[in-house]
Parts: sequence; structure tokens; C-alpha cells
Amino acid sequence: DYSGRTTDLFIFQGASLGGDRKIHLGFGGEDGGQVTTGIQKLSQTFALVFLTELGSVPDKPDWGTQFLETIRAGIRTENDVKAAVSLAVEQVRTILSALAEQQSLPADETFSDAALLNYTIDEASSTLTLYINVISAAGTSRNIVLPVSVPVH
Repeated sequence: DYSGRTTDLFIFQGASLGGDRKIHLGFGGEDGGQVTTGIQKLSQTFALVFLTELGSVPDKPDWGTQFLETIRAGIRTENDVKAAVSLAVEQVRTILSALAEQQSLPADETFSDAALLNYTIDEASSTLTLYINVISAAGTSRNIVLPVSVPVH
């Protein structure tokens, strides 16, 4: 039920509430775009802000994080990954807190926290895969997987 709620386009096609599913980016198929709200909308917004390079969005110089810039310098230790994620989560928190105030978002779309659950590094494909739990102010959460190409040293 979307009555009285703001919605976003659902760009993570194929996502589901449970189980491992391969998703793809898109705006819908032949039947047009789908919309999202609640924890899925928050998770999608978190991922977009987390993976956007700080300063890369015209007219929004404070939108994004330093995550990609930081990991492009190379991953040498476990602490490199944890520190880069921690900094990016704090940058996302600042952005999404301001967004929640501007738009009067409901609790299930308001960012509370995110935790790095695990990560893997595939040196053969130079891929860092992050497993992150995104938590709303309502206490709902969603696990997301973010694969990122990165130089591995």
C-alpha cells in the first residue's frame, strides 16, 4: 500500500525479501517501471549514495562518499576495508539524515545504521564484495551485497 507514501523507481530488479538472488540494474521491463518504498527504498538509496563518488553529482557537491577513491588506492589489510566502509557509512549517515529532515521520511525509510557483516576479495577478478546490513529507524533491516572492482595489492 503506497497511499500517503513517497516512492522511488525500483532500480534493483529481481530483489526479494529472502534468499540469494541475482539482481540487475534497470527501470522495469515491458510493463514499465516498478516503484519501491520502505526498507527496500532505504537500502537502494544507501547503496546509491555509498557508491557515488563524493563531488561527482552536479549541483550536489556533498552527495556521495570517499569509498571508491579510498579503495582505489589499494587494499592491503583487513583494516583498510573496515576503515573505508566505516568512513563511507558516516558520510552516508550525514547525507541521509539531512534528506530525512528535508522530506519528513517515515521511520522505515529513515537511516539508522549500517554494519559491515563480511567481505570477500577475489584477487583473480580484482573484486571486493561487501556484505552490509542496512537498518532503518523503525528497526527493519535489509542485507545488501555490493561488488566493487578494486586494485588488490
